[in-house]
Amino acid sequence: MIRNIIKFIFKTLFMFFTLNKLNNKKIVFIEGTREKMSGNCGAVFKKLQNYKEYSFILVEFYKSNVKYPNLKHYSFFDLRGLFHIATAKYLIANEGFFNFLPKRYSQLNIQLWHGAGAFKKFGYSIELEKKDYHIKKNKVIDILSVSSDKVIDVYTEAFQIDKLKVKNLGMPRADIFFKEDEKLKVKERFFNEYPELKNKKIIMYAPTFRDNDKGDFKLKLDIELMKEKLEKLGYVLFLRLHPNIKKDDISVDNIFSYDFSKYEQVSDLLIVSDILISDYSSIIFEFSIMKKPILFYSYDVEEYIKDRGFYYNYYEFIPNKINYTTEEVINSIINKDWDLERIEKFARYFFNPFDGNSTERVLKEIGLWEEEK
Repeated sequence: MIRNIIKFIFKTLFMFFTLNKLNNKKIVFIEGTREKMSGNCGAVFKKLQNYKEYSFILVEFYKSNVKYPNLKHYSFFDLRGLFHIATAKYLIANEGFFNFLPKRYSQLNIQLWHGAGAFKKFGYSIELEKKDYHIKKNKVIDILSVSSDKVIDVYTEAFQIDKLKVKNLGMPRADIFFKEDEKLKVKERFFNEYPELKNKKIIMYAPTFRDNDKGDFKLKLDIELMKEKLEKLGYVLFLRLHPNIKKDDISVDNIFSYDFSKYEQVSDLLIVSDILISDYSSIIFEFSIMKKPILFYSYDVEEYIKDRGFYYNYYEFIPNKINYTTEEVINSIINKDWDLERIEKFARYFFNPFDGNSTERVLKEIGLWEEEK
């Protein structure tokens, strides 16, 4: 009831603001609670920021500490943010939180989404009883960008939108993983900040957020056992946990184990990491681009399949075997139990074209690409 009242108030204010003329030189980036301009919106903004004739606005659900030159920044609950959404020609979003707002006839609503490929089910695919809700919610989208032709049907179903709106333009935030010079700059910057890690072999553990993690999260990876077996071999362990997880009970020593859950640029962590451990997270898609080892620590796979479900057969889909225990994870690392060619094939299936030019394709599609810039 309260949520519906709030939405009604914001829709009413939005309609009032539409009495103002649409600004064809205004671009609004819309973020929910996830990436804070470190993902797709950030990649697009960095390509556009030198376009002096445009004004750039970031509207977030809650205002974060994002600071970029030439970027004005508002909370959604600041009426100035709502005004800019109502008067901008271009709306570029990374998730669908603000889709309840109407869209002006000549506005362009571009949905870049925050996950690559197609893995665990989402949207209408897990809420079959809410078809009308998803149709109504997503009708404001003009373009939904995906990373491969192979997943167009999946996103058409999940969003319940016209298939012609789903376009294989790519994932802007993934472009950096194709560019060796940019990756070298990331590594140099990171290891200047953390010089003690420069000659270490970095393992990153990035598990999926589970619904029951909010109340009583218990890390299932045995950090002490990892340390006992792997520290002497030159490894360190990074933890990258979901922001909704309370991590008070997780102990890291900042010698072998480190908590990088709040580190802003997850792409930096992927670039400096040598091995990724995950389970059902879409982070595996971007990491696979770099043809580096991925281990799947999927201790609750049967339960997860039952509760959430996947678009593919999980056992056949992942480019490695399943590890069910910390001991199996350790053995896989020691024995180098992975097939890099299989990982590359996986990457090329879900990123096609496999070229690192997604940002350019998105901007060309919406008419904002200028070659000389």
